[in-house]
Parts: sequence; C-alpha cells; structure tokens
Amino acid sequence: MHHFRSRAALLDGIAGQTIDEMDEALLAAAERGDVVETWLRLSLSRDEADLYRALLVSFTDTGSATETLLARAAEASQRWENLLAAETGDSTTAAIIRLLGDGMVMNTVTGEALPSLESVLEWLEPRKANR
Repeated sequence: MHHFRSRAALLDGIAGQTIDEMDEALLAAAERGDVVETWLRLSLSRDEADLYRALLVSFTDTGSATETLLARAAEASQRWENLLAAETGDSTTAAIIRLLGDGMVMNTVTGEALPSLESVLEWLEPRKANR
C-alpha cells in the first residue's frame, strides 16, 4: 500500500486494472466470436475471489472515490453487456448472461459450489439457438 495515498486509492487502482484487463479479454473474445464463453469462464475464476472480496468491501465505504469507482464499474458492465448482445443478437439474452456471470462471481466470493463451465454452456446452447 506504500505506493498509494490511501486504502481507497489502492482499491481504485486495483479495480481500474481489473476493469482494463476484463475489457481487453472481452474485446479479444469479440474478435474470436466467444464473448459468452469468455465472460462465463472469467466469472468462474476462483483465482480472483480475494480481489472480488476486496472490491465488495471497498463499495461499502462512502465518499466520492467510491461513487466514481461504482460509476466506472457500471459503465464497464454496460460495455460488456453490449459485447454479449452483439454476439447473441438479443439484449435480453445478453442481460441474462451478464447477470448469470455476476451471480457466478458472487458464488466464487462466498466459496459456494459452482457448476462446471461446460455444463453452463451446454444449458445455454438451446436458448441461444432459439433467439
């Protein structure tokens, strides 16, 4: 933490880096045509659980830094959902997939059992075909 002015600045830096990395991963996935799979794979990552816990704690702080971070996260979430919509061809499907990923992240944070990525993708396949 010695490189940052405060705990809030540290968390802001970590969150910013995480958002940037997610943007990169999803833009690359869009070029390959696998945004849905990439989104869900990243959502299942237990490697990031400690980071997600830290970010959740940071959102409980009050102040303009938290408001700025929440706004940045909301903007990023909308960008990601737009990429999902471009791939699925449907904004409702995209929103549901984004929310599914968000829920998977929460289960990762709490340590709950998660389904395999393959089983989630298998469940989604007929729904994507019916759009």
